[in-house]
Amino acid sequence: MTNNTMKLYVFDSCPYCVRVRMLAALKNIPLEIVTFPLGQWPEEVAEKIEKTTVPMLEMHEPATGESRFIQDSTEILMILDGMNGAPMLDGYQSSQALQNWFDDVKGTTSALCYPRMPFLSLPELSSEKALAMFSGMIEGKLGVTLEQALAKTGEYTSVVAEHLQTLADVLQAETLVNGERAVSMDDIHAFPELRNLMMVAELELPKALLRYMDYLSAQTGITLYVKVNAEGALI
Repeated sequence: MTNNTMKLYVFDSCPYCVRVRMLAALKNIPLEIVTFPLGQWPEEVAEKIEKTTVPMLEMHEPATGESRFIQDSTEILMILDGMNGAPMLDGYQSSQALQNWFDDVKGTTSALCYPRMPFLSLPELSSEKALAMFSGMIEGKLGVTLEQALAKTGEYTSVVAEHLQTLADVLQAETLVNGERAVSMDDIHAFPELRNLMMVAELELPKALLRYMDYLSAQTGITLYVKVNAEGALI
């Protein structure tokens, strides 16, 4: 399969989008990254798709001159992994151990990360309309206002901090950093989630996970977030 000027439509904070960006970078597959405010898809694309979800890969089909749009993140990973040599990944699902870990903290991590995103100048929240849509969606999901969630930061971080102590072992983080193994689907899954958690100023990742995140950031070119405290100040 050859690469024909592909576009990837993403939100910067979307873990599924970051997974795709990671794999493309690790396999040296050039993509044109397209960002846009939430709810404001480019008109020339919006009229061609049935669902407005990201990530979305746009591939040009030389035989027909038309574009093909793929919006299933696993399918996108499989397509990219089939390019530029042998597949890098053994599979496209994370291990059960890692999935169990994220299931244990899922609601808590959402309550920590989502309320901080409006302070980060994210492309997907770069308009008043996008911010209003985001706030309504997230407050409905969390069951509290963003301000109330921020006020509970201490309660949430105590839960996540306890679980973080085991995550480095689940991921075998040191073996990756030390060059003892290749990147796995667990790494593709974990990096975006931990990247979002790193925006929480009151939460400190164990040193092994910090080294792990720095390593994967350097390998993929995906920058880590600055920290935001419960008052909305960047640290």
